[in-house]
Amino acid sequence: FFFVPMASSEFDTDSACAALCGQLKELVFADPHAFYAEAFQLVDALYPECTAKDHLIAAPDDDPEQQARVWIETVIDEPFEVDTPAALKSGVVLCKLLNAIKPGTVSKISLSEQPFHQRQNIQVFLTHAEALGVPKPELFVVEELFEGRNLMHVYSCIL
Repeated sequence: FFFVPMASSEFDTDSACAALCGQLKELVFADPHAFYAEAFQLVDALYPECTAKDHLIAAPDDDPEQQARVWIETVIDEPFEVDTPAALKSGVVLCKLLNAIKPGTVSKISLSEQPFHQRQNIQVFLTHAEALGVPKPELFVVEELFEGRNLMHVYSCIL
């Protein structure tokens, strides 16, 4: 379902790897529930030295936290520097996710470390997620993420 270029002496493997990773990112972006494990493994086997694939890892089907993390990192093209709950808690990553899905959705993202502003970012995400079609029963409440309660509900909403 996507082209896998063959390596040769006159072939630019870094460009080929980057192109293939771009195709994988499009597939993951289109369907966050499908984690193309075999494809990721193939890219790693074909291009072991390529750095374009470093953050493209397959997530196991039974790990919603890792699935959410991989999907978000792929869509926003930015790896998390901390664990998933900590990365999401400020709402900044969630607002970036919205803007990656629909550019310009969130015009101002607060980078403040004040709890009030972080909760506002999360609420902005929830409001826009509903507007983009996430059913109301699937939406989490701000406190679930901010206080680290019921994180599976948070990951389910994101996916």
